Formats: sequence, C-alpha cells, structure tokens
Amino acid sequence: MFVVQSYDKKCNVPNVFVIFVPTMSLITAFGNMLRGLLRYCVVCHRPMRTHHFSICPHCVARLPFVHYRGAVGNPMERLLWSNAYDIGRAQALLLHRAPSVTTIFVRHFKHHEERALLTQLTRMAVAELRDTDFVATIDAVVPVPLSRERQRQRGYNQAAVIAETVARETGLPCLPDLLQRVVDNPSLSAEHVADRVAGVAGIFRAAPEGEAYRHILFVDDTITTGATLRECAHTMADAHTRIHTFSFLTLFVASGLHVGYGRAEVTSNEDELIRSKPTP
Repeated sequence: MFVVQSYDKKCNVPNVFVIFVPTMSLITAFGNMLRGLLRYCVVCHRPMRTHHFSICPHCVARLPFVHYRGAVGNPMERLLWSNAYDIGRAQALLLHRAPSVTTIFVRHFKHHEERALLTQLTRMAVAELRDTDFVATIDAVVPVPLSRERQRQRGYNQAAVIAETVARETGLPCLPDLLQRVVDNPSLSAEHVADRVAGVAGIFRAAPEGEAYRHILFVDDTITTGATLRECAHTMADAHTRIHTFSFLTLFVASGLHVGYGRAEVTSNEDELIRSKPTP
C-alpha cells in the first residue's frame, strides 16, 4: 500500500490518495479462492465445467485401460489364485507404471485427499462391469483396511472411498469394519515378492459379523503382487467357514508383472497385462 499526498492550493488543504497494491499473500489467497470455484483436470490442468470429475474427457480417452471387464482367467485373477479360498472374479481399470499419468493419480490419492478423482475412476471401473455377471453373487463390499498411523497422515482411507462408491453404484452393502488391520506394517512398495508376502502375514483380523456372508468383494486402489489382497482373503476364510468365495476390484494393476499360475514374475511384456484374454 502506498500513500500519495498532494496540496490543493484553492482549498488550502492537503489531498491524500491511497494506492492499494495487493501483497503476494493476498494474491495467493485470491488464487486459492478461484481454484475453489473452478475445477481443473489433474492431468492437463484445463478448466472443467463440473466439480464432480477430476479428469477431463480428453485425458480420459488417453488413459492406459487394461480392458479386463471382469473376464474369467484374466491376469489379475490368476495372480490372486489360492488353494485357501475360491476366487470369484477380479477387475482392474488402468495399468500403473512410473512415471506416468497414474503416478499423478496415486500422488493425489495419498497426499491431497482427492475424493472426486477416486470416485470418478471407481465409477469407470464399475461401468465396465455393467453388462457382466461380476456382482451377481457378491454379498458385500469390504475395503482393504489402512493402518491407524497411515490413515492419520492421509486423513482418510482411499480404499474406503472406493468401496463406498462401488456400493452406491451396485446397491451392495459396504462393510468397512468387517476386516481390521491390527499391525501397522511399513510400506512394502520396494520389496521383493517373497518379502511382500512375509510382510503382510498376520496383519489383519476378521470381525465376527462375517459369518452372515458367503461371497465378499475386496477393493483397493492398486494391486502390485497381490500379497495384501490374498492376505485379506486368507484372514477372512480362516475366521469364517461360511465365507468361501472372494472377488477383487482395484483401480490400478502394476506393470512389470507376468502373472502365471500361482506365481508372479518380472517381465517387460506389458501387452499381456493390457490385452490379455481369458485362459481356456
């Protein structure tokens, strides 16, 4: 703010003019207010006409869809095969590799509580299943639990937002308390497959209310080796004899995995993950 003073000789009084120049803090506050009124695409940063979406149609058309559509025997399903339970179906929406557009999404999930982005992607994943029998026998949707410390840091559990959206879109009940995380294990993103399996052993506990259900759909944001989702299913199957079938839905399936019969090996052939067909 500047004050400029002049002298009016006719009236014999000084004239004071105040020139207001906004500071950077005011400019920043004004910019934040505008961002609250406008919605921008998280990928290309173009303004959008709606607050209900986070990705513009132009960027949606360029996303790395895997096109599983819940097909029987797809690579994600084979990754989750186990002798300890029956698998229903498995569904993922996008191929995740770093760095890529999905890296932007994961950053927004974990550090910016981007619920609109989670909701938009989840609705897209469910929309791919509308002409299938994917949810025909499922009784309830259960999110993969987040540790208390990690949930405190992020402010929410992104898997719970996905589960709530799946429940709204399908009419299934969402049961976030059916499975609890009892061990706050460290991040396993950089670990080898065998280490990830060992790192999630015993970290969950099933609630007794699970006896009322037979077929559970577990949901999470990303599947890398499948260790966490398999442990969820193992924990629930061990605790409840009535539950014998599990299905799985994630937004992302990590690239660099060759999914074989009961094993996961590193490969450079991403085409198998993207364009795989059901195994006969």
